[in-house]
Amino acid sequence: RMSNVLIRIYDKAKERGYDDPELHWIRCELQLKDTNALGFVQKLKNNDLQAVYLGVLSNYLSFRVPTNDSNKRRWPVAEWWDNFINDAVRLSVWSKPGVEYNLSVCERYVMTQPIGSIKTLIAIHGKEGFFRAIQEAPPSKNPKYKQ
Repeated sequence: RMSNVLIRIYDKAKERGYDDPELHWIRCELQLKDTNALGFVQKLKNNDLQAVYLGVLSNYLSFRVPTNDSNKRRWPVAEWWDNFINDAVRLSVWSKPGVEYNLSVCERYVMTQPIGSIKTLIAIHGKEGFFRAIQEAPPSKNPKYKQ
């Protein structure tokens, strides 16, 4: 329940108290939160609701028929699930949360990620040689550094 994606599949007829074995009323609910909900809405801009709904379900869930193969991904998809999904194209609604890029983020990155390489180059070329190489390096094409 804490996840940004929750899928519920249940027998709605049974929940409502119907005893008719001929009544087929299975419900499949998709509950999305936060960035996943926003991603779903973004996908609706270029696709219809059914395509997005089935695509997201297909991305997160698959029912397969067990075989002797130890790799479950090679098991065949259950026919009833294939019929329900109806050849939907898998869609991911997840997106990496945005991080504001600023001087603090830049400094934290430089002092943790490449620091070993920086120290090695300074030890080999000296501070002056290292700084000269930095000054002669082509400018970054990433707009976040210009910002």
